[in-house]
Amino acid sequence: MSKQKNPEKHGELQELVAGIRATEEEADRVKADFDSKSAELLKAGREKSVEMREQYSKKALEAKNRILSAERQKTEKLAQDIIDDGRKQASSLRSKKLDKKGVEAVFGSFVSSL
Repeated sequence: MSKQKNPEKHGELQELVAGIRATEEEADRVKADFDSKSAELLKAGREKSVEMREQYSKKALEAKNRILSAERQKTEKLAQDIIDDGRKQASSLRSKKLDKKGVEAVFGSFVSSL
């Protein structure tokens, strides 16, 4: 009787080993599939990240250029206003003639300050 039980247990053990091997193979296949999909997702994420970085860099550069252009226009307008005011003052000063004594006094004070 013990000889009969032994072959049955041997068969059960072989079935159990075969089941374990099949499960291990399935687990390896699932792991490989998971690794493949995670690598694809990682690659897609990196590509999207690069695209987004390029888009935001482009938008930032456009905004910077727009701001610089606006500020440049303001600065040029202010400079032009200052130049115009200077021209007006110079015109009024040119129209007034200094007498010879006044010119000599200005020159003398200028030279003495040196």
